[in-house]
Amino acid sequence: MKITMKQVGAVAVLNCAGKILVEEGVDTLRDFVSHLIAGGQNLILVNLSEVPFVDSSGVGEFVFALQTVEKAGGRLKLVNLQKWVEQRFRRVKLYDLFDVREDEAAALQSF
Repeated sequence: MKITMKQVGAVAVLNCAGKILVEEGVDTLRDFVSHLIAGGQNLILVNLSEVPFVDSSGVGEFVFALQTVEKAGGRLKLVNLQKWVEQRFRRVKLYDLFDVREDEAAALQSF
C-alpha cells in the first residue's frame, strides 16, 4: 500500500492505494499516523477509494489509528470505502466505531 498526503486547511487527507494486508501496508498506516500525531496533526481523513481489500490485520490497524488520534485529542474519519472494504468493517462489527463519509468534501466539512 502507498499513502500520499495533502493538507486541506487543518485536516491531513491521507490517500491510500493498494491492499492493506499483514504483509504490506499495515506498518505504513501506523507509521504515517504516528508521524502526524508526533507533529501535532490530529485531524485526519483517510481516503480509501483506491483500497480494494483490507484483511483483519488492516482493520486492526485502523482501530489502532483511531485510538491514537483520539488520545491526541483529534478525530479520524474514513471516506470512499469500496464495497468489499465496507463489508469487511461491518462483518467484524467495527463499521459503527468509525465516522465514515461518502465523499471527501462532506467529510472535510464535518471536521
